[in-house]
Amino acid sequence: MRINTCNLSRRADAVWITALVSLVLVIVTAVAITLWSHASSPSAPAGSSAHAHHDAGTSSSSTTHNDFFTNYGAYMPRTHCLLNEAGQPDWPWIIVLIGLSLGVISAYVRIYLFWCKSYFSEEARDRNPRLMDLAQIFLWCAVCGYATSVLMFFWPAYRLVAVCLFFLNVWSWRFCINLSGFRGAFTADRYRRLAEHDPLTSLYSRGAIRQRLNDLLSDADGGAKPAALLFRDFDRFKLINDSMGHEAGDDLLRQIADRLTHATKTHGEQNHLLTCHLGRLGGDEFVIIVEGSSDRASVEAFAKSLHEMLTCGYNIDGRVVHSSVSIGITCTDHGYATADAMLRDADTAMYEAKRAGRACSVWFDKAMHDAVRDAIELENDLRHAIERSELFLVYQPII
Repeated sequence: MRINTCNLSRRADAVWITALVSLVLVIVTAVAITLWSHASSPSAPAGSSAHAHHDAGTSSSSTTHNDFFTNYGAYMPRTHCLLNEAGQPDWPWIIVLIGLSLGVISAYVRIYLFWCKSYFSEEARDRNPRLMDLAQIFLWCAVCGYATSVLMFFWPAYRLVAVCLFFLNVWSWRFCINLSGFRGAFTADRYRRLAEHDPLTSLYSRGAIRQRLNDLLSDADGGAKPAALLFRDFDRFKLINDSMGHEAGDDLLRQIADRLTHATKTHGEQNHLLTCHLGRLGGDEFVIIVEGSSDRASVEAFAKSLHEMLTCGYNIDGRVVHSSVSIGITCTDHGYATADAMLRDADTAMYEAKRAGRACSVWFDKAMHDAVRDAIELENDLRHAIERSELFLVYQPII
């Protein structure tokens, strides 16, 4: 059975509009009844509780409200209850209470509008209606707890409060019926962490590294920040992985990650102006972004220290294994436009280091990229030549 999620989302999105319309209707109805009551009946019905209240000796300054929401004046405005020593309304404190209440109302409304804007900025299939239900609770808490509180200083419409509380109950219990649907909001940080970090080594993931490189290449001050990218691949890792098993390979990767973490932390402490970001792209490919400097000598010195640290033996299941590392290096000085281009060139330099004998570092040069491009074009031309029978043998006698 397939569920049309778009229709469900549209119905969920319409709910909050219905709530706002209901609130407007309640207020309009209350005002209409009040105006009608004053126009049709200037005084309360005989024997009403309003007259009984006045007969009991209340202050002459109280005003009879001839409308349904105040039970025809049976409930006085709060200004008649908050009196000073002289028996007059304590206006300084009343103004303070009203001002504080309006401050809370404005904050609630701002939160609600931000909530709605964030909610509807997502695609319909990605929206969580439970979050919108919670926003409605915020809105009606503001209405019931603070808006009506200010209103009742001048218009004691306590029955209107009951109507607003009814809507608050509807939204509150609508939310409480299925609290499990809101659980994802509490795990959002965990999901973001899992997306930004490699699950095996806890280093930055490919996506997080790409984002950081793009931020460096598109600095708000104009131009790219000085930074170097070290792309490393471990020699003979596949042999270790195939001969000892994938669990041993994972253990080796975790030990490598620990050594790289220690190396980058030490390098950052020795050079306070530098910031290092360490990530794993996949397999045995690791990258380090050295942010703050693209000086060739300092980067090569750092790469040399990595070689010395990473070539030491690794203890895996009681056996000592060794693995050297090949490093390709590039920097932002080449004028990269995207992170993918920078990663591509660092990867190219790393393969040049492997061809140069492994266990070494090679800086990227544009000629490397041209050579790779020419090799791909030659391979494609040869494939087409075979398909089109364009290759033939020529015999030349040797005399």
